[in-house]
Amino acid sequence: MNCVFLKNLVNTLQRIFLVCDNSKCLLDHYSFDRCCKYLLDIGEAGVNMAKESINNQILFSVESSPYGISYADWTAKWWKWAFSIPKENHPLLDKMDKYYDVNQSGPVWFLAATVEGTIHRICQIPYGKAILVPVLNYGGTLADEPSCKTDQDLVLFAKKEMDEISDLEVRLDKQDLPTFRIRSPIFDVVLPQANLCNGTPGPTRGTADGYWLFLRPLDIGSHTIESVGSCKAGTFKIKATYEITIPK
Repeated sequence: MNCVFLKNLVNTLQRIFLVCDNSKCLLDHYSFDRCCKYLLDIGEAGVNMAKESINNQILFSVESSPYGISYADWTAKWWKWAFSIPKENHPLLDKMDKYYDVNQSGPVWFLAATVEGTIHRICQIPYGKAILVPVLNYGGTLADEPSCKTDQDLVLFAKKEMDEISDLEVRLDKQDLPTFRIRSPIFDVVLPQANLCNGTPGPTRGTADGYWLFLRPLDIGSHTIESVGSCKAGTFKIKATYEITIPK
């Protein structure tokens, strides 16, 4: 077992020790080496519990409602944000990191992904903002998918696209993190001229399906998010690196 990883677990060992007699005082008396040994003695179950505890400190769970809104509804908000911005200043199409803050508001920062290929983005996010990261997902509307005539058609189309995805990897500051597949509810959106999905401008309905990372507010300083995903056939692949600064 990697002791660097174990060191990162020390702050969460209390949760594990609660299953043991006199556990509340263990962190006061155990040195780091003895904590590592204790984890080894606990075995895989204890390590998994500690990993889950760390993830819960970093991520919002699927069952949570960050800031009073469900996880799925936040993904719908992300896509409404993405669909509502014209191509000319769209964060997803931005190659110079000029537009990452376009139309950002509220407690959650919508991180801009890419529509294809490999990207390396650099951005500054205000302190205290949660961050919604689109690892690999599909969003569509009735205005841009000719084969979709109903809301249910859209849902099935998005599901089919995401059923082909595999080989997902996500890291925050070199720490592996889980992603969650989320299907958004059907949402109303107004497409501008020259929109991201090349749909007919005006009111329409959309939906989305895919894999997300929903980070709680990060500490002040520099952070790196890395993600990779591809389809089962390997013909479609996205790789993204985000260098993020959280200012004081």
